[in-house]
Amino acid sequence: MHINSPYFHLLDGRMRIKINEIKGSPARACEIENTLHEMYGIKNIKANPITGNVLIFYDHNKIKSKDVIDALQNLGYLYKNEKPFMAIAHNKNNNFYWLPQKIFMTVTFSIVEVALQNLVSALI
Repeated sequence: MHINSPYFHLLDGRMRIKINEIKGSPARACEIENTLHEMYGIKNIKANPITGNVLIFYDHNKIKSKDVIDALQNLGYLYKNEKPFMAIAHNKNNNFYWLPQKIFMTVTFSIVEVALQNLVSALI
């Protein structure tokens, strides 16, 4: 599943996604809330027009995350066949499917750790 969003986090029954088009637009945030709230299996949804974040709680036994994404795409907020900038998605076992940010952060922390060790060694 590829979506066009700067942030996407998925757990069974919970999805957080940034949709830039709703930032600064309470009307668009309401459209997403009203449309998705009517879908079978959606428990709660909050679209924040200040941050652009959409938080969706759903019953994963009644509705699939793909159906929620499809609904957002049908509303014109997400585009198919484009890789997201940052996606964090995992299953029940916390196995990550695609995590470039985690790789970047790990490499960055390793570099900083080595630099700090070298600095401490130089000062001693």
